[in-house]
Amino acid sequence: SFDEICSCIHPDDRNKMISAFNKLSQGETNNAHLTIRMALQNADWQTYEIYAIPMHNDIGSVSAIIGIRRDISEENEVENRLKEISKKATAMVEVAGVGLFVYNSIDKSLITYSHKTGRNPYDNVNRYIEMVHPDDKNVILDILNKVDNQQIEDFRVRLKARANKNKEYRTVEFCGKAYEYNQNTPTN
Repeated sequence: SFDEICSCIHPDDRNKMISAFNKLSQGETNNAHLTIRMALQNADWQTYEIYAIPMHNDIGSVSAIIGIRRDISEENEVENRLKEISKKATAMVEVAGVGLFVYNSIDKSLITYSHKTGRNPYDNVNRYIEMVHPDDKNVILDILNKVDNQQIEDFRVRLKARANKNKEYRTVEFCGKAYEYNQNTPTN
């Protein structure tokens, strides 16, 4: 029953769920998109994204609500961990004067950190790879592919790259360590 579902919802999120479903059932809205915490078969709170729409009968009244529940707990953990890494990377770049990057193999985004240019988010790793010399692009793509497939844990390679399209290529050392996160803790 709806009451049983609501009893699994975190108390701070329960009113949000009830309000959204009341609006759906009364025809005040044609969809709902919520993020809530629920404890289902275990006692741990998991974060879920819920999409719901009303189904109407022949006379136009709402007869049912259909929804999709998607567990986004792991995505939230990764996002929080990336925020922590971002803070540490910014501090490290300022102290060491080097360039760092954080690559997210889930959405293929990349953030670079430089003591000269600061924090530069790339919505797609291919935008960053445009700065790599054409002869070395396959090298970096191969490394990131191996990271995605958990075939390597660390890497070190020299390649030619430039800071922006107007600069000349120069040799840089590209190295890193790949992490697989398990409950917000690096496992390697």
